[in-house]
Amino acid sequence: MEQVVDAPCPTCGDDEGLRLRTHIDDIPYFGEHTQVTLLCLACGWRQTDLIPAEAQTPTGWTLALSEREHLTARVVRSTACTVRIPELDLEVAPGASSTGYVSNVEGVLQRFVDVLDIVERDVVAHGDREEERPLWTT
Repeated sequence: MEQVVDAPCPTCGDDEGLRLRTHIDDIPYFGEHTQVTLLCLACGWRQTDLIPAEAQTPTGWTLALSEREHLTARVVRSTACTVRIPELDLEVAPGASSTGYVSNVEGVLQRFVDVLDIVERDVVAHGDREEERPLWTT
């Protein structure tokens, strides 16, 4: 289901392109979840959350990648989840801009690569001097 949201985009300020999309899905081993996505058609900004139909006890999962097939393992991340790759010293912790998603291990790794690309472009564009950097960090 998609609805028009009567509010400006928090990123670009567009008044007409904000949409709310909801989708209910039964995720194996995780149960029924509602995916709620707020999306701006003008600039592409999005905020996604996965809401379980039933309250669940917080859990922790660890996957040791030893075979290529492990890259296809399903990953369900809620907005309250922390994703860690200790071998690469990478971590995504929950926060105000945290998003939930359903992906696979390869997709999670690609998300890290995408963020590192953004950081690299920022360093190239603004230099490595502290005073030239924007106030936000990724």
